[in-house]
Amino acid sequence: MSSHSISAHRTHLVYSDLVNRLIRDNSDLWNQLLHNDFVEQMRFASADNTAVLNGFKWYMIQDFFYCVQLIAYNADRAAKAPNPTIYGKLTRTLNDTLTQWAPNALQSCTDPDKLNIPDTVVFAAKREEATERYTKFISDIAEDENWVVSLLAQVAGIQVRKRKFCMRLIYTSR
Repeated sequence: MSSHSISAHRTHLVYSDLVNRLIRDNSDLWNQLLHNDFVEQMRFASADNTAVLNGFKWYMIQDFFYCVQLIAYNADRAAKAPNPTIYGKLTRTLNDTLTQWAPNALQSCTDPDKLNIPDTVVFAAKREEATERYTKFISDIAEDENWVVSLLAQVAGIQVRKRKFCMRLIYTSR
């Protein structure tokens, strides 16, 4: 195993441990998130269940909007960075969001082999108040509290993307 692969593997383990610890420490909330009508319907739905598929499409469109809002959020934070180190970290995150996360979220929505939602429908969709509030919450936490707390607020949004990225590093480095 190369040193790059070992480093990526350790990064994945540290990240997983944080997520698992947050889940364990907030198990009541986590269970509420996992056991609601939408999630239960998703678990048992057949591939031709239109209501569940449409609900998932709505969710993925909102995820794309979240990524777009995250671009503005990180650009604003980078512009206010107090030093070059933080500026560098924020611009790297901004670059990842611009070049990977947002385009991948859009592609998941529009790709004919995925959800096959017309791009005109994605861009015309209403940004739900919950999506707007969540992004504003992250921004406000960063302004009022600190950067670390704002990152914790983003765990739910970045968990899947980060895990996929780390797993790609591990498997492509072998």
